[in-house]
Amino acid sequence: MKRVSLFLFILFVISGLSCNKKGNNVSTSSSSSSGFEQLITIKKGEKLVLDSPKKFVELWILYNLEQKKWFQEIANNTNISTNEEGEAKMAEFLEEKKKEFYQSFGITEKDFVNYSMNNIKKIQAFLEENPEYKKAYEKSME
Repeated sequence: MKRVSLFLFILFVISGLSCNKKGNNVSTSSSSSSGFEQLITIKKGEKLVLDSPKKFVELWILYNLEQKKWFQEIANNTNISTNEEGEAKMAEFLEEKKKEFYQSFGITEKDFVNYSMNNIKKIQAFLEENPEYKKAYEKSME
């Protein structure tokens, strides 16, 4: 879990650095996922070979969008209480959803984390050179 937290921290730093370096203006309009469909070439159910920053960023965007759905599902579930038992159920639910998400691409969360750790500079360069992906990533985080 600590490794995943470190990974997420590193990725947020990357996106922050690329924002500051380029000085790009990022639109914060509240339209739906418009534009994502044109950028994202990977599909759930298709085996993914995580061998490029482009594929990594696309998967990252899809993960963020799916995660929003999971949190909405939790918010809509009135059977989950806010006590320790409820928190454990939420954590279990999220872990299962993450596992299913990565499995749908034929990889594991460890594969995703390892790629990011081993290719952090390539990912950062990709985001700097492809502002449309950077914007899509930022939008996926809203």
